[in-house]
Order: sequence, then structure tokens, then C-alpha cells
Amino acid sequence: MTITAQMKQSRQYAQAFGRGVYSDILRWGDSELLTLLCCKNQTHPDETYMDCLRRFYASMKMNYRCEYVFKNEIIAELRKHYARRKSLIVNEFGVGNSIVDLAFFNGESRAYEIKTGYDNPRRLEGQLNDYRRVFDKCYLVVEQSEVDSWKDYDHDMGIIAFCHGPRGKITMEEIRSAKRNEYIDVDVLMTCLRADEYEYIAEHYAGACLSDKKYKHFDECKEILEGMGIEKLHDAFLETIERRQSSFDLLEQAPHELYQICLSMHLTGKQLTTINNSLNNKII
Repeated sequence: MTITAQMKQSRQYAQAFGRGVYSDILRWGDSELLTLLCCKNQTHPDETYMDCLRRFYASMKMNYRCEYVFKNEIIAELRKHYARRKSLIVNEFGVGNSIVDLAFFNGESRAYEIKTGYDNPRRLEGQLNDYRRVFDKCYLVVEQSEVDSWKDYDHDMGIIAFCHGPRGKITMEEIRSAKRNEYIDVDVLMTCLRADEYEYIAEHYAGACLSDKKYKHFDECKEILEGMGIEKLHDAFLETIERRQSSFDLLEQAPHELYQICLSMHLTGKQLTTINNSLNNKII
């Protein structure tokens, strides 16, 4: 891959979308790193930090499509189609020994694994093996130019292409639908659930009475879930996961460029307001 001057510049811009920037804003009211980047790249005196962020992100979409851009655009696409329905999207969802880039729950479960031009594909086989033990469908998201390289990798895996239009416009095209998985591995499923969630499934879906000794609940619940049957367990898992607080409503208040920040930092409405207010200030 040839490193161009535009790519180098956009890599610098990507620092503005690190979680540390927004942690600093929440703690101190501003970020030294963001101020430095914006002052260095300011185009007019009345420009705000948000104006700069929009330019930075537009440059990244054209010249440096890193994982942040991929995740942000997938979130935007899912929000466009599913925001009015009961949906949950989770950034970096733990599954067995792997972490799926984005997990989406909306009456079915989908795993989105991102492979940018900067990623090494060597871990994908193990990742897919873990994802299929829990998720209904697994998708690989790649650059349009990389699709042919992945078509024969795994025919059960869906493929979504990042397609590029004029002035950095990005659209997503489903090249191949994912085949539905019909199996759930309870051992792996237990790694996806919080303690209160597997307890809820055992008690409310299986009608079990758990012991008073909390330290025994993991093993008790695992045994109960193993006896539930695949279809019943599948529905219980989805309904339980979808009880988690969704961030889709919060994204209505967020700039498009910061969707991924909202999800990865689990921001509250109050925190997002603090960040928005700070970013709407003029650069100093």
C-alpha cells in the first residue's frame, strides 16, 4: 500500500477521534490534543472544534479508512434502517475467546467483523468459529476493492462491501447474504452474558429456582441453559440481551462523526451534552 501525503495527514486527523480526547473533555472541559490538532489545521478564525472534526472525518473517509470509519459508518447505516425499532448495537462484544467488532440485535443476532486494508486476516478463522456458536448470522465488512479476495474464504459468511462515491461518500452493499446458524454453544453463550442475565434466563424462561449461594449460580445456570433446547434458548438470549440500554436514541443528539465514540464510551445523555457544548466552542 502506497502511503500518500493525504493519507499521512488523515492519520494525524484520526487522533481527534481517540477516546482519550473525549475523556479529557468530560474531565477538564477541553482536550489539549484536540486543541493542538485544530489550531494546526484551522481554516478560518470563527471555526469551531466541531467544524474541524467534520473536516478531519471527511478527509479520513477519503484517504484513511481505518476501523473507526468502518464502525462509524456501519452504525450510521444500522441506525438509518432500525432506529425506530427495538434494537441494540454493541461495540466490541465478547464471544468466547474473541471480540466481535460490532454486535447487532434486532429479533436476530448479527456479528460484524471488519477487515480494513490495514488489518491482518490471520485470526479470522478462529473468530468466526466463536461467533457462529452464538450469533444467527456473521458478516465480514471489507473495502469494495477487497471483495474478490474474500469470496472463497467461507461461503457461510456474509460479505458487505464499503463502496466509495464522489467526495468521500460511503455506501454499503451486501455482496452475499450470511447463512443462518442453527446452533448455540452454551459454554460460549455464558461468556456473552452478565451474571444477572443468565440468572434471568434460568429463572424467567426455564422457571428454575436458584440456590441462595451466589457463587454456585454460574454452574447452576449453565446446566439449566443446556437443558432448555436450542429454539427456546435462542429466543431467551435475544430477548434478554435486548433488555440492555440501547444507544440508538442517544445517537439522535450526536454528530454523525461521533457515533462510534458514543457507543464505545457508553456515554450518557448528560455526558454527550457536555461534549457537544465543548465542541461547539470556537478554537482557542
